[in-house]
This record gives sequence, C-alpha cells and structure tokens, in this order.
Amino acid sequence: MYSIDVYPGIQVIYNDFHCFEAPTDNSNKKCYLEINHCLKGKFECQYDKNYYAYLSQGDLAISFNPIDKMTHSFPLGYYNGVEI
Repeated sequence: MYSIDVYPGIQVIYNDFHCFEAPTDNSNKKCYLEINHCLKGKFECQYDKNYYAYLSQGDLAISFNPIDKMTHSFPLGYYNGVEI
C-alpha cells in the first residue's frame, strides 16, 4: 500500500497486494467515506453470514466505514487498485 495525504483527512492509496488473505486493521473505527477502483485482480468481503461483496477488474465501489467485515480476501492471489 502506498499512501499520499492530499489534504487533511483525504488520502489517495495505491493497493498492490500479492496474497490470498487481506491484511486486517481494526484500529481505525472512525466514520469515513471510501471510494475504491479495482485495476486488476479481485477482492472478496463477507459482511455477515449471508452477504458478500466482490470488487473485480474495472469495478468502482463507494462505501461508508466502519463496516464490520467478517472475512476479506483476494481469491485470485493478487489485487491492484486505487482507494480514496
């Protein structure tokens, strides 16, 4: 992950993961808006027992955090994307 602080409270992050399990960080419980664009790869996230979300190549996702994620992973073993 490469992070650039654009303005106070606004970051642009380039995500470049080569793994199957996503890193976990539960330290930030602040409310924030997150915009993700998948350049290549795939991200999978389970929010509860019956709800899954997927982000694949070319997809754009806008979410409000904090959201309790049960599991999250990279099923293809890699993920490249931009996050604001």
